Amino acid sequence: ADSLLRSYRRVRMRDIGEDVAYSSVRRAVAVEAMLSMSAERAGARTPTCVAVAPIGTGDDMLLAFPEVQGATLDKVPAERLTDEVLDQAWTTIASLRTAGVAHRDLQLSSWILDDSDQLWLIDFSFGEPGASDGALGADIAELLAATYSVVGAQRAAASAARVVGASALENGLSYLVPVALTRPTRAAVKSQPEGLEPLVTETAEVCGVEEPQFAPI
Repeated sequence: ADSLLRSYRRVRMRDIGEDVAYSSVRRAVAVEAMLSMSAERAGARTPTCVAVAPIGTGDDMLLAFPEVQGATLDKVPAERLTDEVLDQAWTTIASLRTAGVAHRDLQLSSWILDDSDQLWLIDFSFGEPGASDGALGADIAELLAATYSVVGAQRAAASAARVVGASALENGLSYLVPVALTRPTRAAVKSQPEGLEPLVTETAEVCGVEEPQFAPI
């Protein structure tokens, strides 16, 4: 299933990261574990990978992480997405950018808000080390769009600008097109009365961009 999805994305889209299928489950798991550890070392709040182990005699592998007591952002009430929580998300993205890691699946279900209102990033299965500017920009666009669908354009763009700055945000702006977003985020944006337009307008204003130029995805 992973191989088919990566092949589909590779054929359909460009400039938002590599989608080459791994040669084995073992290699895929090893890369995911490495990305998780790299992200944590860079300062991102993500559960510590505590074990990588084979299951049985076949090719199945296990990745073990401590359980985070909380709920994913697609399941929490909108009022819990405070500006502080939004800033935590962007602080994590800033850490990933420092490490050159693209997560590439920053939909709301990839974030867990724990019982103390601390935000955790999980699931690096689509992640990419040594990521291109395109993949890093697509991460920003994804988080912008995902949070916009809950808190609105002004708060989503303002939090991003506060933490990652105008330059990185301008890079993300060029990937604010539906095809670059994950399916759940696309659906959430589609449910908004004006789609992506308010977010594009607000982000461009925050960045000081008069006419956004979108990447040829």
